[in-house]
Amino acid sequence: MTDDQRWARINSLMNAALDQPEAARDAWLKRECGDDVELLEEIRSLLAFDAEKTGGVRRSIEALAGELSSSAESTYIGERVGSYRITEKIAEGGMGIVFLAEHAADDFDQHVAIKLLPQNRLDETASRRFVEERRILAGLSHPNIARLIDGGTLASGVPFIVMEYIDGHSIDAWCRDNALDNAEIISLVAQVCDAVQYAHRKLIIHRDIKPANIIVDRQGVPKLLDFGIAKLLDPGDEQPDQTRAENRALTPMYASPEQIEGLPITTAADVYGVGMLLYRLLTGQMPYAPTGPTPRDLELAILSQTPEKPSAMVATQNNPQHDARWQRQQQKALRGELDTILLTALRKDPERRYGSVAALREDLTRFLEHRPIVARGDSPFYVLKKFLRRHRWPVGFATAGLLAALLIASYYTARLQVERDTAKNTAAFFAELFEARDPYRRNKDGLTVETLMNEGITKLEEDETLSPLVRARLLTTIALVQKNLGQIDRADAMASEALELVETTEGRSAPEAFNPLGVLMRIRIEQARYDDARELGERFLAVARDVYGETSMQTAQATHQLWLVAYRAGIYDDMVRWGEQTYSIRKAVYDHNDMAIATGANALGITYWREGELEKASEFYAESARIQNAQPERNDMQYASLLHNLGLIYNDSGRYEEAIKTYREAIGIRKASGTEKDTVLPLTMYSLAHSLNQNGDRSAAHRMFLETVPRQVAVAGPETHMVAYALSGQGVFLESINAPELARPILEESARVFATVFDEPHADLAATWIGLAYIAMNDGEYAEARDLLQRALKIRTVSNGPDSPSTLRAQTALARLEFERGDFTTAESILSEILATYGKGADAEHPFAVEAMTWLGRTRLRQGNAAGAVSILEQALKLGLERSSAGHVENVQRRLWLAEARVASGHSDARDDLQRAKGELAAIEAEWKTMLAEFPVPPIEELLVDDAA
Repeated sequence: MTDDQRWARINSLMNAALDQPEAARDAWLKRECGDDVELLEEIRSLLAFDAEKTGGVRRSIEALAGELSSSAESTYIGERVGSYRITEKIAEGGMGIVFLAEHAADDFDQHVAIKLLPQNRLDETASRRFVEERRILAGLSHPNIARLIDGGTLASGVPFIVMEYIDGHSIDAWCRDNALDNAEIISLVAQVCDAVQYAHRKLIIHRDIKPANIIVDRQGVPKLLDFGIAKLLDPGDEQPDQTRAENRALTPMYASPEQIEGLPITTAADVYGVGMLLYRLLTGQMPYAPTGPTPRDLELAILSQTPEKPSAMVATQNNPQHDARWQRQQQKALRGELDTILLTALRKDPERRYGSVAALREDLTRFLEHRPIVARGDSPFYVLKKFLRRHRWPVGFATAGLLAALLIASYYTARLQVERDTAKNTAAFFAELFEARDPYRRNKDGLTVETLMNEGITKLEEDETLSPLVRARLLTTIALVQKNLGQIDRADAMASEALELVETTEGRSAPEAFNPLGVLMRIRIEQARYDDARELGERFLAVARDVYGETSMQTAQATHQLWLVAYRAGIYDDMVRWGEQTYSIRKAVYDHNDMAIATGANALGITYWREGELEKASEFYAESARIQNAQPERNDMQYASLLHNLGLIYNDSGRYEEAIKTYREAIGIRKASGTEKDTVLPLTMYSLAHSLNQNGDRSAAHRMFLETVPRQVAVAGPETHMVAYALSGQGVFLESINAPELARPILEESARVFATVFDEPHADLAATWIGLAYIAMNDGEYAEARDLLQRALKIRTVSNGPDSPSTLRAQTALARLEFERGDFTTAESILSEILATYGKGADAEHPFAVEAMTWLGRTRLRQGNAAGAVSILEQALKLGLERSSAGHVENVQRRLWLAEARVASGHSDARDDLQRAKGELAAIEAEWKTMLAEFPVPPIEELLVDDAA
């Protein structure tokens, strides 16, 4: 037996032995080693040493075995793995070897990273872990996580994973080479937090967060790699077997104390990992000082030493890359809040770290925005609480109860007095407002809310005796009414004044700030000032938690408002974060039939609808419907909102007639029960127009779009997010019915308003760009079309993920561009990849998949593959007819193209089908022209006029 064979044998037996029950392990080893006494004793000694839980023995064996077999691994160069050819080795570790590979087709320029399990690790344990990594990656789709492309097993039995190739540098090299400052480093790590938190939501713990596993690409976007030792959280696995090799895999320098000790691993291990990463990037050092050079010395330091404060570490380090001036500046920058944030993340006890990676990210964001952080050092109250917990019986309940009573009484006596005085003065103000004179005599048309509020504003301005808190409360109340009346500017001014009064007299975090923060946040949402709304919302939530507690009605209200900001701003990850929080809090606080839970369920329904998880969305909508139907008296407006959301599910499922019926019912309820300033009604009208169009009723869709835009202007004003959205829908519709001269000004105005409202491109802008790209494409302006489509694809990829239907539809648009340019090879490649993605997601019959299938058929026909075109166009037509009538324009077009393909493949009987389809298509286009003549589209300046004004 050669050295490399022997070490491979030792490695295999070591891992397999660790899988055996400890009591039966020696007997198992004797059987496996047979007469090789030397091998038996060698593994026994290694197992005994490894019992110290250093993990170092196994890693050393793997490393040596890997070195001895490296020559064998080099034979992979030039080999083909699936559709790719390996060109060079780029990385190697205990969990696999990573190669750079290129697409085997010469006309397809694509590079990927291929990870193979080393030959010396083809034991059952390593193979199982490798397959587990592939399964984990298949469930992840995030802009900051390297994407899985393919996977399988070579003929030799070696498993492989094909991943997105990240052309960049490790995060520490990127920060160093680009001389990033602290704020830039923290912002970069915040994106890593987003990726890790996303994995946690998918019940995955990474367990190996370190610089080498985070690559920053050329655009400065960090990508999290290597889930080789990641662990799926299993709620039923409370006591995992810590003797298993995969449970003890770690990188000692970045491992958490519980990983080193072999204790159960939770998401807190990744909180620690991110903390270590950020500590290293900000200081250039690690927080521990090992007493020796071995891995065990490092592990003992992690377990026993208190991490050095980052500010102290940079002051004492001897790093030739940084001079004394840098040390002084960095010491000052790190001292205080960053010290606290990092040391909180690195606490030995997992329960005393940040509760989640999201909480760590939140504090990093607070630090960057110069807002108070949540983490605090060990205060005297914390020490006292721990003392009482340790010595609860000797101290006795009486002492603890007396202390608590004194603290509560001293605080709440003062608070209650303030509340009594404020309530008394507020009530007196409104009593005088109603009773001073008969209000009906002052208004011959009768008392209205608006009249009463105007009276209140006048009285408020004239009364100088009111205390600041009373004035703030009155301003807040009147501001909310003004907002509901559509007087947004007046509401803004009053709510802002109320908040300023509270901040000046009571402080930024005072309980009295809760209501004005909430009202001003709602106003900012109506104004589409989402960044401002988010900042107010974070303060709103902080006050709610501090004053009312983590699980309270007020905290549920704040998290819901933050969810609404994320929904309007198109930030899906935040929608998930806040939607799950508001739902779980409401479930804990309210009765199971309370409408507050219906609101939370509705938020999660919308969230999962945005991700394309229609079944999940339907479950939460069903819960919301159950609760609403259980009410003694139904809230019509909330029920109409539920109908709107159900319509979205029907529409996205291709059930257009059900969607139309549902939207019309919602519109009827809203028009009967709502006000002129109902902000949801235009959105439901827009959705109805879209479903009518998809169902083939272009005339009704056109008339609904004509009504929608002016109503949206009346509700929100001409330069707002929702108006830009409505214009986009109408412009895209007009382009689709061959009216580019009408569509262009509407789409250009949509793009202008989007650019006015948002500092960065919003996800909803993608549809506008795609509509403009089709117009440019038809004019032969291919470079302009390509630029617009690439921007749309980028924003949808970032916002919705690379595999979402909306992103894939943007890719279909790019394929259509290549088709029009005559580059059929590229068009076919893009369309084939789109359909493969739909196939992997078990959604091969999605309407957008049928669209891509149709264009692939046309592409194959242009390539001369008539038989292939017939096959795929027949399938596309079959699926199209299952969703809409034969007379639907898209099905007529499919019949026409299928007839062309059949004629080209020698079916002369298809000529009649071709002529019939041409005639039907000409008749449809003539109907469109008649429709536009009967219901003309007004000039853009008239379209944006508020008729109600």
